[in-house]
Amino acid sequence: GWSDGLGGGGPEAECERSSRYHRPFCLAILDVDNFKTVNDELGHATGDQVLREVAQVLNQEKRSTDILARYGGDEFAMLLPETELDAAVPVFDRMRNKVQAISLPQGYGVSLSGGVAEQLPEEQEPASELFRRADLALYEAKKAGRNCTRTWRDASDRLGRDRFVKSQVVQQLQGQVNELSAKVRDDFVETLWGFVRAIEARDPYTSHHSENV
Repeated sequence: GWSDGLGGGGPEAECERSSRYHRPFCLAILDVDNFKTVNDELGHATGDQVLREVAQVLNQEKRSTDILARYGGDEFAMLLPETELDAAVPVFDRMRNKVQAISLPQGYGVSLSGGVAEQLPEEQEPASELFRRADLALYEAKKAGRNCTRTWRDASDRLGRDRFVKSQVVQQLQGQVNELSAKVRDDFVETLWGFVRAIEARDPYTSHHSENV
């Protein structure tokens, strides 16, 4: 959950505070790079230890007014009150450098990608929109090769402003997803029939039942 030493709330409360007092703040989403590989190849115990050590680094390096929360399996989110975008990026660059010092067996390492979005008082956006922009910035960091920090400014420069993102780009992505979904369905059905044929080869008497299933 969202907590800090000042009794601060989550993104919704910060959005309201920003609007009321006309002050900017930033939201960041931080993702542990290639965490699935660590889990799969080094084991879940090592993966859990990596998450604990990353959380310790973030806690140590964040400012006393920043608010940190675990956002997902290998993701963290951080609120930076009273902070503009240009001041937020060095905070996460410092965290990334510290995270790389976490020790793992030879051939493995820990790195962090970050996406940062700024909430300006005049925009009065809901928290969900701020998360969307931070998530797009994180995507830019992943696309840039991971182990870096990108901002919504970087993402918007490439994608265009919101009107463009919500129309042309979204429609293109939806088309790609539909094509992928169709291919996945075809592959899935073909795999199922492969199982049916394998069972039928071993025991022809169960073939009708297998087809029905």
